[in-house]
Amino acid sequence: MSEKPLALPLIAVVSNRGEQADVDARLINGFVEKTELDGVWCYKRPGYETYYNGFTGVGRGTYFWDEGTASLLGDVYSVFGSNLYRGSTVLGAVNADTDMYTFAGSQGATPKLFMNCSTKAYTTDGTTVTQVTDVDYPALTVPGAVNLDGTIYVMTPDAYILGSDLNDPTSWDSLNSIRVQIDPGKGVAIAKQLNYLIAFKEFSTEVFYDAANAAGSPLGRVEAAKLGVGCAAADSIASIDGALIWVSGSAKAGRKVMLMEALKAKEVSTPAVERLLQSLDSPKGTAFGISGHRFYVLTDIFFGMQRTLVYDLDEKLWFEWEAVDGGTLQFISSTVGSNQEVLVQLYDAEVVRIRSSLNADKGQAFSWDLYTPNFDAGTRLGKVVNKLEVTADQQNNSMLEVRFSDDDYQTWSPARTLDLSRKQAWTTKMGKFVKRAHWFHQRLNVPLRIKAVDLHTDLCTL
Repeated sequence: MSEKPLALPLIAVVSNRGEQADVDARLINGFVEKTELDGVWCYKRPGYETYYNGFTGVGRGTYFWDEGTASLLGDVYSVFGSNLYRGSTVLGAVNADTDMYTFAGSQGATPKLFMNCSTKAYTTDGTTVTQVTDVDYPALTVPGAVNLDGTIYVMTPDAYILGSDLNDPTSWDSLNSIRVQIDPGKGVAIAKQLNYLIAFKEFSTEVFYDAANAAGSPLGRVEAAKLGVGCAAADSIASIDGALIWVSGSAKAGRKVMLMEALKAKEVSTPAVERLLQSLDSPKGTAFGISGHRFYVLTDIFFGMQRTLVYDLDEKLWFEWEAVDGGTLQFISSTVGSNQEVLVQLYDAEVVRIRSSLNADKGQAFSWDLYTPNFDAGTRLGKVVNKLEVTADQQNNSMLEVRFSDDDYQTWSPARTLDLSRKQAWTTKMGKFVKRAHWFHQRLNVPLRIKAVDLHTDLCTL
């Protein structure tokens, strides 16, 4: 037996050889956490439970608004189908298009919540819904609504940014307009970072600030902050802790995922992730913080990949998450409630609450799977495995299945079951290999946290 066990890698980020994520190393429905001593804990992702349901129609946007009248402070506003809801109560009808709604709070004597889709805009005071009918409001807008110093801004597909009157999103002035025009191209979306308006076009991005101009638009350009990439999918834009993250568009480089912090943008997608991005039809992104991590969740409800890509902004790693049935998670919009609880709107007519203490989705266990990279212990000589040992939290009723593949993920051995309720969990006599991938699997409604997987081996001749 070798003097020192060989540690298998637990950081298995998205890896693939093409546009399909069904071979190579990957971690499904989990995330990892690096320790101060260069160790790693591998976790199961948090589960969720129903928060609001009973809606009619598909989800089209959700927002936690706490600027209304005192009796209505702190509630979740959602659009499902053709209705706006406060909590699970219908406030009124909205346009029945299928695109997403974006939201922006507006203060003033009577605070209002502004919301818009591509063809209509509305306000609510928390009790009624009123359509914006000002003739100066544009007939067609791109996704996004931004409140900058009391003015609500929207953008048109031909890249004009228009602003409302101060603290009054029902009134618009045709002179309050500025065009995004450093580079040509169509307008895609607008968003907010810090106290700046970020205007996304197809292949470029520009930044504006409140210049307090006396005439025309109050906005001024931040020329030096212009980016040479745009946005490939407006619904992929998400914001968390002042950071913006989105699927970018480029005239020559294809789709990537970009992260902007303090007006500085950088690429965070890997080549493997970018290969998967090319197959997406209409990716939707949302971001939230849970279990001490900030996650960007990128999914495609209608087409493309069958799993959901997840980027951990803190560990700077990509993973895959999936639903109970093995398909795409339907996370399309998220917000944070009054008690800092993470609320996510599902495409399928529901708002759910994600909690670190939950290990299943609405009581149904989901699969946790870790596929390790091919492992050869740094030598192409044969090895014989005397024992495989898993170091994990000791948890009652917790089992872990392990399989291995010696032919590059093509076929797998029969499953062996390890009992994680014991102080030590191991299996012996796992045969000979030159290179080997391992597959660890669990589908139980129990917590799971793994610290290490060790192989006890001897060199041999095959």
